[in-house]
Formats: sequence, C-alpha cells, structure tokens
Amino acid sequence: MRAPSLRVRRDLAGFPAYSPAPGRIYLTENGGRAMLGYCVMTGERVKPLPQRGTLCTLPVLEVRVTDGRWAGRRLEKGLRELARAGVRRVLTPEDFPWWPRLRERGFTHPDPGGLLRRLAPGVALAWLDARGIPRRRAAVALRGNSAAALRPAALALCGQVGGLILSAPGGDELEGELWRQFGAAVLPDGGKKGADLALVLTPGVPAGPAPALELYPGCGPPDGLTMDWEGLPPAGACPRDWLLAALWETGRLDPERVRLGFRRGGEIPS
Repeated sequence: MRAPSLRVRRDLAGFPAYSPAPGRIYLTENGGRAMLGYCVMTGERVKPLPQRGTLCTLPVLEVRVTDGRWAGRRLEKGLRELARAGVRRVLTPEDFPWWPRLRERGFTHPDPGGLLRRLAPGVALAWLDARGIPRRRAAVALRGNSAAALRPAALALCGQVGGLILSAPGGDELEGELWRQFGAAVLPDGGKKGADLALVLTPGVPAGPAPALELYPGCGPPDGLTMDWEGLPPAGACPRDWLLAALWETGRLDPERVRLGFRRGGEIPS
C-alpha cells in the first residue's frame, strides 16, 4: 500500500505558467530560488515537470513521476529540471523507492542533525521519562569538542536534572557560569556518580560508558525518538525529521513547540 503523499499547494498567485525552457529560473514567493524539491510517485499519467507550490508553508518544486516500466526515465527528466533550477535537496514520501538514484545524481535531503542538537535538552528529558528515571535523580553527561557546543544544553538542563557532567575543552568556564547562575556544581567525569545518559553534541568525541545519544549535524534521529508538531502531515507522507529540519532552518518552526517522546523498544546501545 502506497504511503499517503503530501498535498502540495499550487496556488502561488502572480507567477507565469511553468515553461521548461533551458536555463529557466524557478521563483519562490520571495523571488529567490526554490530551496527544496518534492518527488513523489503516482499512478496518474503526468509529465515529470516541476510545479511550484508550498508544502507545510515551504516553497517547493514538486515532481510527480508516473509509476511503472518507464519510471526511471521519467524521474531522470524531473531531476534534470530540478538541477537546472538549482535544487539539490529534496523531500519524498517515506516509501519513495528511488533514493539511490537521487544520491547518484547529487541530491540529498535536509539534515536533521542541527535541529536535534537544538532539541537536545528535551530529547534527554524524554529519554529519561521513557525509562522511568526520575529527572531530579539523573545525571546527564554532555560531551563535545568545545564548551560553546555544550552551553545551550547545559543552561537548559541545569535545574531540571540531578547533575551534569561536562566533557569538553574549556569546560571550566562553563562550570563557573553554571555555579554563578544556578548555584549548581558540575559532577566530575569518571566520578562515583556515573551518567545515566550521555549527549554527544559534536562528532569525533568518545561517548563514554553510559548510553549515548548523538545529536549533531550529520546524525539522524536516535532509535525510538518521536517528533511531532501541530502542522505536520499524516505519518508516511514524508520523514518528519527531514521536514521539521527544513522548517526550522527557514525560521518557520519554533523548536519549543516540537513534542518529543520515545517509543518503547527504542533501546540505545551502551
């Protein structure tokens, strides 16, 4: 059964009709190049020519590809038009079968890692709640390659969890800030009280012995994490982390309004 596709609006008033002329620039509402493409398979007989529209308020160029024997050729035509328009990042339904082809042609999807790092405090609290670990008794380790990378999460978590462990160059200054602002002492790394959870906020940093969540650009959502927002389409229409990332990057999403949780069975390797 095919996953439901997003209903892409094509009602941008004031634009000339699409014409696949060589070198054509596809304009969005603000006169800039379209940031995203949206590729979807369909049983209808349609031409794979990009159509301007909006998807959850995002300006997109939608390419609909008729499924069947010649789907690959039709997709290639649509991808050439997207590339001509300067589009390199695309959204698709979750069951879209042509991602290997898209990657071969240089296309990618929005990276959710930056948003995940922004949501790190809420992700940590949701993980603790899902496992029945009282927040006020929990120790959370923050690990990164600089104190600046840890600071937003440390300020947000301080006072919500039992203790913080900081592991980053320059962490002493951040420890002092937490003491002055909250009267909170940071737990020693490797001390008697080990971490219940570690948040790794930059690449190339050892996670340590505690269960760890990697939350930085280039990472996908941790196993079992659920992300919801009131404006999202039905499940299956598009990977939610990709769509939320695109909305956040363009200032259309308030991270504080994202609802976070963990499904049972989403275990984190030690």
